[in-house]
Amino acid sequence: MNDTWGHQTGDLVLQRVARMILDVARPGDIAARYGGEEFVLLRPAPAGDLSASCHDLQQLIRLHPWSSVAPGMHVTLSIGVAQTTTPDFDRLLGDADRRLYRVKRDGRNSTLDHG
Repeated sequence: MNDTWGHQTGDLVLQRVARMILDVARPGDIAARYGGEEFVLLRPAPAGDLSASCHDLQQLIRLHPWSSVAPGMHVTLSIGVAQTTTPDFDRLLGDADRRLYRVKRDGRNSTLDHG
C-alpha cells in the first residue's frame, strides 16, 4: 500500500482499520498491531464467537468509503483465526499465522478459522 499510495495514506488506512477492529472488539478482548499491516485480536471465548466478529470486521472494511482516503482505493482483509485451551501463546499465533497465509495464498479477502 505504501508503495502505491505513500506512507501517510498507508498510516491513515492502518488507523482506520485499527478503529474498526476496536469497533468489533468486546470487553476483555486485547487488540494490537502485530506487524507492518498485521493485527491480533485475542478473545477469551470460543473461536466461533471470534469468527463472527471477524466476518463483521470484513463487512466494515468492505463497506468503508476508502475512495475518500484516496481515489480508487480498495482495501481487503485476510484473517486467520485460531483457538487454544492451553496458555501456549506462540502456538496460538503460529496457528493463526498459518491460516492467514493460507487465505492470502488462496485469493485473500476472507477468513479461515479451521483447517
